[in-house]
Amino acid sequence: MSRTSRLFAIAAIACAAAAGAFASVAVASRDYVVTAVHRAWGFVTDGFRVSAEVQRASPSQDKPRVKLVAAKAFIMCLAKRERPRVTPLWRMCPST
Repeated sequence: MSRTSRLFAIAAIACAAAAGAFASVAVASRDYVVTAVHRAWGFVTDGFRVSAEVQRASPSQDKPRVKLVAAKAFIMCLAKRERPRVTPLWRMCPST
């Protein structure tokens, strides 16, 4: 391999590395700009958004009966559960 072809190969590798670095910086900066524009646009549009929402008078209006029924059903499920029967063939600890 001659000296000029070696220098040409080094120059080509350097150009490829520089192009990759430039592309990486371009993509990163584009992402920063796009994110900044989206946030700015969201900030502007949030100021003009009108949302009519009914506020609850108190947290007690959050249907407490549904939660109470679910809690009672869970307790009844626990109460109906039978204890396991331990037989000589089945042990709780496999190391014994």
